[in-house]
Amino acid sequence: MPVDGVSIISNRWLLLYHLNEHYQSEHSKFVHIFDLNNKDATRNHFSFSLDADAQKFVTNKDNIYIGTKNGSIWSIDLSKEIREPIKIYSHDKKITALAISDDGKLIVSGDETGSVRILSLKDMSQPSLVFKPYSAKIDILRISPNDKWIAVSAIEEAPRLFCLDKQILSTALKNAAGRNLTEDEKKRFSTK
Repeated sequence: MPVDGVSIISNRWLLLYHLNEHYQSEHSKFVHIFDLNNKDATRNHFSFSLDADAQKFVTNKDNIYIGTKNGSIWSIDLSKEIREPIKIYSHDKKITALAISDDGKLIVSGDETGSVRILSLKDMSQPSLVFKPYSAKIDILRISPNDKWIAVSAIEEAPRLFCLDKQILSTALKNAAGRNLTEDEKKRFSTK
């Protein structure tokens, strides 16, 4: 089976995946993960299949997040004994970009329609924030190390920065308006 990608997670997990851009086979939806610390060859790996071809991967500590061709985002917690993929949310179209914050609290995904979703992994009961900065496929997503900014770019489009910090937004709005914020505006931009 041809492998399109290899990743090592936390100096322990070897991830092999097939992105299936060029091949059609029964293996195209499989991800194979090997535990490099386990010397027992019969117990050092596991495989799983997804509902569609894997497109993008991001990792942090003991978690893998996978974006698929049908727009699903899956999570696998490698620290658990039973390592089943869990669908955490979906786009309407193919995932084309995926990023996770350094602290592992946010995941940001982009799709081929130009939509971007931001999800708090700390509190997944909260709905994801969705916006559409472009009408073209999202090509690049990056989260700043302080988790206050997201850089987004689409093919043949200028990159854009989006602020996630409500205090920065509140100050910028106050400065732009040239006045103090109303009570309603303060509530909407409160950092609490």
